[in-house]
Order: sequence, then C-alpha cells, then structure tokens
Amino acid sequence: MHILEVSVSGTIGTAHMGPVSNDICELSNHFASRGHAVTVADLPAESARQFLDKAVQVIELSGTPESRMQLNTRHPAAVALRSWQNYSQYVSQLISRVDISKADVVHVHTPVPAFLLQRLHRIPTFYTAHTPLWSMNSYCDPQRCRGLLAVLGSLNERFHAWVERDVVRQSRLTVGLGRYLASAVPDAPVVTIPNGLNLDTWSPIERASAREAAGLHERDFVVVFSGRIHPIKGVDILLEAVRSLAPVLPDLRVLVIGPLSGSFDTRDERTEPYARALMESCCELPVRFLGFISNRNALFKQYLAAADVSVLPSRSEPQGMVVLESLAMGTPVIGSDTGGIADMVTADVGFLFPPGDAAGLAARIRGAYDDRQRLRKMSRAARLRVQLHYSWKDVGDRYLDAFERTILGGS
Repeated sequence: MHILEVSVSGTIGTAHMGPVSNDICELSNHFASRGHAVTVADLPAESARQFLDKAVQVIELSGTPESRMQLNTRHPAAVALRSWQNYSQYVSQLISRVDISKADVVHVHTPVPAFLLQRLHRIPTFYTAHTPLWSMNSYCDPQRCRGLLAVLGSLNERFHAWVERDVVRQSRLTVGLGRYLASAVPDAPVVTIPNGLNLDTWSPIERASAREAAGLHERDFVVVFSGRIHPIKGVDILLEAVRSLAPVLPDLRVLVIGPLSGSFDTRDERTEPYARALMESCCELPVRFLGFISNRNALFKQYLAAADVSVLPSRSEPQGMVVLESLAMGTPVIGSDTGGIADMVTADVGFLFPPGDAAGLAARIRGAYDDRQRLRKMSRAARLRVQLHYSWKDVGDRYLDAFERTILGGS
C-alpha cells in the first residue's frame, strides 16, 4: 500500500515530538518496516527528523502549529478564524504538491484538515481521533474566561465537536484510542486501536538504583505524575488528595513532571496561572514540580521506575500514554476512570477512581501504601500487560489490518 500520513505539527521524527507526533512517527516507521510506501506531509521541522525511518518520504508544507497561533491571542473567535485559514492553506498546498490519487490510504490526525479534505475536496480519508473530549464525560475548565469570551469559547468548542463528529462519520474508517468513541458515534465506522509503546526503548530499571539516581530515599513512598500542567489533567485533584494524606503519611513524596505552560508545544517557555497557583499552594506539602522532562530522557524513566505508583488524575483522557510508560517500567498506576485509562488500568496492574474525586484518589493512594505486597504483584504484572497488548508492532499491524479490510470491503 501507499500510505500518506497527514500531520500539522512540524515535529514528526524530531526530538521535540509531543504525544500525537510520536504516534505518527511510530506508525510511519512500522508501516515502512512492513514494506509499504509511506509519505509524511508535515510543517517544516526546526531540527533533524532523527527518529523517522529513512525509507519514509517527507514533504514539508508551510503553515503554523495551532499552539503557536494560540500564543498570539486568547480570543476564541480569533484563534478559530486563524486556525481555519491556516489549515485551508495547508490543505491547498497538500492537494497541489501531492498526487493523492496514488495513495491507497490518506491518514489524517487533525479534525479540521480531515474535514476540508472530505467536504471541500471530496477525498476519502482514514482518521485517528486523538483528543475527542466531546465523546467522553463532560469537562469544564475552571480557569476559562467569563462573560462574552466564555460564550464564544463554548460556541467554538461545540462547533469543533460538530466538525470532528462529521469527520468520524464521513471517514472510510476512524480509529478511536478507547472504546468510548464507538459508543459516542454508533452510526459511524469506528474501530478501537490504542496507541502503543516501543518496548525496545522502555526497559525496566531496578527501583533501588533508580531512586539513588533520582535522589530519593528507599523508605520514601513515591507518587509520580507526568503530563501537561493543565486543569484537564487534574493536578489540582492530586494535590488536594496529598493535602489530606501528608499528615498521616510522613514518608510520602510526590513528583510532578510536565510543562508549566500547559502545552507540550510551548514546553516551559512560560508558566500559566494554573501551574503558578498550584506551586504556590503546596509550599508546605511533600511535592516537587520538576518541569518538563522529555520521555526520551533517561531521567524521566528513572523517575517512573523509582515511583511506588504513577498517578493520572485526568478529568478527561483519550488514552494517556504515561500509563503505558509507567507499566512498562514496572510501576502500578492509579488512574481516573475516564476515556482510555479504564481500558489500560486493569485490576492486576492498578486502581481506578471517579474523575474529579480527590477523596477517592486519596483512598487509592492510601490503599497502595498499606498493601505493599499487592503493589509488588502489580509491579510484576505491569510490564507483561504492555508486552501482550500494547507494543507498537502489534498496534501497527492492527492498523494495517484495518486499512486492508476497509479497502477490500469498499472495492
């Protein structure tokens, strides 16, 4: 097959990849390793695409990453207008520079370009829904603007949700990262394929040596969070749970890893009010904010391996790759029961709690603290679960099988 991967990040294959860019890179590499002709359309990269297989052809098109557009204005209408203009120009370049008729699979990862390709240019596409928050439990950002800006922001979110629903329905096939998407759009061709993990680069580290490298004491009970420091990730929920536990668990230590800007695209170029307020509120708590650490950095893996538990308290979460990263390092996970987290965190490798429930999270942390024997059993089962269900080899093959079945079924 000839597979065209459509990205609008400018980071595919570079050291600056965020989660979605990494997924596209891993899939492209796997497809190429299986002998398929793979082309990646992307924005120009500012650094070498060192992680992308040399067999993958790259076509660079001009444009602006959406995260950069949001830096220039917080006005929802302005961001939406610039976004559509940017994507329209990008898609026009794609049509003019790539002979899409030769592609067996046009695989898009962002809703607006997919919508434009489908509705404006009548090009059948495959689509992966990476962040369809509208299809999960409802979430309201406590930091969002009030008044007219709030109304405009709500209208923009509803329109964006309508666009992505339309893309899901119009696509030849849509991949959802968890079972929630197929339930949310039952009349659409949807298959559930979670993102995977490259197990060659995620080898377990002995906990004692990881703690020594991270400057942690053996007696510490270590909880680690990794993700964007953003309200949707529920860091405030974690800190509320820690506030109730700290007086009774004197050896509790909490590590918070993630960009203070709230975005992997802007990293720590600025500290958002949400992150600043959290850091100011926990001065007397056993909490350390470590800022952004790339998951390709050995230190990141040492922190995961050093932890007793990894916590992901998201209010909504399409999948949550840090769950797989933690399990691969042998670290059990406590996650909120939302989106794809519930598919990954089974009873043999971790615990679930209701989204937004700080008391429930505190109870889970306390339960893990009190039952170290059960925690050790979970640790032994954790990596095996990733090996059996979430390697990129298996995930990539599931994509190829879904592509082929769809093509044959439509011929």
